[in-house]
Amino acid sequence: MDKTGIVIDDFRLRRADSLNWVLEKKYYPKSGKNKDKLTWKNAGYFRKLDQVATFLFDQQISDENVKSLHDLKRSVSRSRSLIMNAFRKIEKKLEQ
Repeated sequence: MDKTGIVIDDFRLRRADSLNWVLEKKYYPKSGKNKDKLTWKNAGYFRKLDQVATFLFDQQISDENVKSLHDLKRSVSRSRSLIMNAFRKIEKKLEQ
């Protein structure tokens, strides 16, 4: 997998090394030389992709405005699709 990794909504997943994954979150600094310029902040380091999936799922659900069971179902479905699509991209890149 190349250094740019795979973008998953507001996150980017890339290999830290042969054993670990790093998940980064989009960030726009409010001041300094990179003010309002897209940067990436580390959100977490993971050894296994299932840990990444769990983290992303939890983040997606907690970021949603869930007020009913219907909202929760829609949010879970959206999160699942997002993660599954990202993992398909990862699988293709790893096969290269």
